Amino acid sequence: MTRPILATVLAGLLLWPLTARGEGWDDNAPPPRRVMMLYGYAASSPTAPGFLTRFETTLREGVAGPVEIYEEFLDLDRFPNPERRPELVRYFRDKYRDLTIDLVVPVGTVALQYATTRLRSVFPGVPV
Repeated sequence: MTRPILATVLAGLLLWPLTARGEGWDDNAPPPRRVMMLYGYAASSPTAPGFLTRFETTLREGVAGPVEIYEEFLDLDRFPNPERRPELVRYFRDKYRDLTIDLVVPVGTVALQYATTRLRSVFPGVPV
């Protein structure tokens, strides 16, 4: 991820209002910022762990307060059937029904396209 994009992501995390609280959080503690990392490829991809480690380190250094990172792998390179994509939308809607995601970070062009075309209805108003 290039520095200007990362700076934009960090600025977004610092500036938008947060309303959701996770269970078990102290009322005086700031609410966690929840970030979904959306990968277009499989979790077994050799680039995934290294990228996430660097991104998470940079994110935690630049954001005050707790940050929760959720990783989702679309695996569309191995399961390219477009007829299955609505099923993924339902899966995300069900999985994150009771949790507020504050930012979606797509990794790769396939994930970006999916996030901007399919996940807008699941996470309305959430920056991508």
